[in-house]
Amino acid sequence: MLLHVEMALHVRVCEEAGISREELEATQEAPENLAYTRYVLEAGYSGDYLSLLAALAPCALGYGEIGARLMVEAGDTPYRDWIETYGGEECQKACRDF
Repeated sequence: MLLHVEMALHVRVCEEAGISREELEATQEAPENLAYTRYVLEAGYSGDYLSLLAALAPCALGYGEIGARLMVEAGDTPYRDWIETYGGEECQKACRDF
């Protein structure tokens, strides 16, 4: 889901906000983002499969939970595409299967 759905969603949301794909890809990562992504990578490189799942779970399951709640609560909003991605059946199934 990450490569085929999430990345396209985030690129599209940025483009709609006036940020080109080139500008997005050239943006320097914030230290907090670097710390999180390096933590996940390290868990994958040095730990076992369970360690990697534990590192990924808060993000994956958190977005799924937020999306599911917003599908019910959010009305007309410019964030509808995001909500439908994370609250939609594909993401919800991925969370259940996690």
